[in-house]
Amino acid sequence: MTGAQSGSGVQPEPHWYLAGRGDLALKLKRNDKVTDNVDFSGDIELANLDWRYTLEGKYIYDTVDGTTKTHKYRVKPMADYFIDAQWFWRSSIYYQYDMLSSAYLSIDYGTGPGYRFWNDKRRRLETVLQGGLSRAYWHQESSLSRVFDSQTVSYPFASFGWDYRQPLLNGSSELFSDGTYTKYLDQPSPYVTLNQNVEASVGLRYYLNDYLNLSWRSELEWDDLWLEWGGKSYTPSNSKEWRHLMSLGASF
Repeated sequence: MTGAQSGSGVQPEPHWYLAGRGDLALKLKRNDKVTDNVDFSGDIELANLDWRYTLEGKYIYDTVDGTTKTHKYRVKPMADYFIDAQWFWRSSIYYQYDMLSSAYLSIDYGTGPGYRFWNDKRRRLETVLQGGLSRAYWHQESSLSRVFDSQTVSYPFASFGWDYRQPLLNGSSELFSDGTYTKYLDQPSPYVTLNQNVEASVGLRYYLNDYLNLSWRSELEWDDLWLEWGGKSYTPSNSKEWRHLMSLGASF
């Protein structure tokens, strides 16, 4: 019996609850440059008093003058076991695939405790502390194969994540933020240092009705990494990216 079901009376029935949301942002620009951007993100959640299963996903596709600049997707399944009404234990897999980069695949395996400050249909604040292993893969022709003498490498990590939603204006609007800070605990190569990573978003959602909404959000993706070669240090130009999005969303 978990803390969420404590008491000496009749135990509540283990009802399951299903909820989900999706946001689609499109940008079609025809000025000095022809730009097409597609950004879709969504999640679905199945939960009862003891367990919660969540699947998050994101797809990004950007082109400029007919040249594809970004084409990648991410999938993150998570399983939470609630020890009591506030504390839970999370296990997750974070799968990221980049169809343009020679370092095409990253898979993070994490587990650790989480704490729920509050949670209902429109209001949530949760934090999670996880430890685990991040594995990166690249194609054989990549220069990373020579640096690491392998086509894959593993980084142990510790991470802190958050999920925040707060209704505003009598529930017609919602302030939200979520993200993860990751610190890598070991460096397999003296030439490449992957120090830390931040993936975070913050935004405002306006509900048109019970199911449709408009939202604005800013997203940050930052890999704090550098290469050392010949006594010099180099930071990749694409190690930090800000994205500002207006999107149409649906939820249930």
